[in-house]
Amino acid sequence: MLEEKDEILLFGYGKYGEKIANRLRQSGFSLYVVDIESKYIKKAKKNGFGNSFVLQDINDDEELLEIIIKEDFKKVFCALDTDEQNIYLTITLKAIFDSFYIVSICESKESERKLKLA
Repeated sequence: MLEEKDEILLFGYGKYGEKIANRLRQSGFSLYVVDIESKYIKKAKKNGFGNSFVLQDINDDEELLEIIIKEDFKKVFCALDTDEQNIYLTITLKAIFDSFYIVSICESKESERKLKLA
């Protein structure tokens, strides 16, 4: 599953992402943070996550590919602020990279069912 040497790509530094980022860092993981909101990236950098960048368009597969291939990520956390964004991102990543280890959060049972299907 997860090993400390793994580099993890965390999508989202909002209501859940910041807590997840801090836990992963405390556990010794190398972490990159991506968010669609520049205010969250500024906060991530302020909190010591120097490898943080803004995703201009979550619907742009080319932009996603550029971020993922650049660092050869295999482990991804989807912690954006809405279930819809996390479901979309999970489905997109699974379609492009079927061997990825993906953890995605959600708030509703319906969203949980959709994520399990992904």
